[in-house]
Amino acid sequence: RKIGYPLFFIGLGFFLYNFLGPAFPGILSHGGFSLGRTTGFLYTSLYGIYGRVTQIFATYVFMFILFGSVMKATGAGEFFVELPYLLTYKTKGAAA
Repeated sequence: RKIGYPLFFIGLGFFLYNFLGPAFPGILSHGGFSLGRTTGFLYTSLYGIYGRVTQIFATYVFMFILFGSVMKATGAGEFFVELPYLLTYKTKGAAA
């Protein structure tokens, strides 16, 4: 909650900088970008919303979530939790 509004305004500032670049002085000035070019970059390039981060999430993170769901549904997760206890039930432990 505390970071929400500042992060929103920082993002809004960078977004507006695309359009207001010619109004800035000196080294901060640039030619500016149109709304079409900006939205096209954000949606169709590899650096936009549907770029590398979404690709990584769709391949790797999704597989781990699916694997965890299958483990939970089949009860295999309980097996891997209980396995160390079954292997070491006669040994005595000490404080670490």
